[in-house]
Amino acid sequence: CSLTVYSHPPELLDFIAQQAMQLLEGDACVLFRFDHDRDLLAPQATTGVALDLVQALTVPSGKEPAGEVVRERRPVAITDLSHSAGNGDAAGDGPADWIRGYGASIAVPLEAAADFYGVLAIYYRRPRPFSEEEVRLAQSFGANAALAIENGRLREQLERGAAEAERSRLARDLHDSVTQALFTASIQAE
Repeated sequence: CSLTVYSHPPELLDFIAQQAMQLLEGDACVLFRFDHDRDLLAPQATTGVALDLVQALTVPSGKEPAGEVVRERRPVAITDLSHSAGNGDAAGDGPADWIRGYGASIAVPLEAAADFYGVLAIYYRRPRPFSEEEVRLAQSFGANAALAIENGRLREQLERGAAEAERSRLARDLHDSVTQALFTASIQAE
């Protein structure tokens, strides 16, 4: 099951990335959307690293900390990225260029109910250990972020439904008024 793709308000995704980086005291944060058809993660929002640096990047399932989250569906904390076997790029020959400046990462799934949206990854300049409490905090933040994304999707569906209902009402009103005008004209013609 997957969350329906919709045009996320970039402000919401940027806000989530900013808040995650601030709360977890990271140096950078990337919010990835999971493309279920291609089994890849694509960056949607960043903080601390320019989106254009990671925009063309796609992370396959199982690669880098974020890709490991897709495969495992659980938080992944890497205390030293330089020694991590799972952080290779798509070719598998070393870390992606943008991640080379970071020493540690914690990545958590963005999942609401059974709907998997993607991954929230926080990066740290230096290698560092992660306490169990930090992992739980990141996981809790990820769960709340997924709910915010799901609420945004539902709000957009409601707005689209309301707009569609208003268009239908106006079309009926227009049809009724045209029909009535034609009927009146035909009576007057008789």
